[in-house]
Amino acid sequence: MCDTKGNWILGFNRFLGVCSVLEAELWSIFEGLSLLLKQGFDRVLICTDCLEAD
Repeated sequence: MCDTKGNWILGFNRFLGVCSVLEAELWSIFEGLSLLLKQGFDRVLICTDCLEAD
């Protein structure tokens, strides 16, 4: 995750097992939002480069 200037804020990982690309992308968004809320961020812009969906 990056701030508005493109500077790295934090990263994370999670074992998802077998899942689709779309499921992995949605889990990533969910986990990222959860972490940012815990860090006290109240404004977020979600950008993704996922082109594949089921």
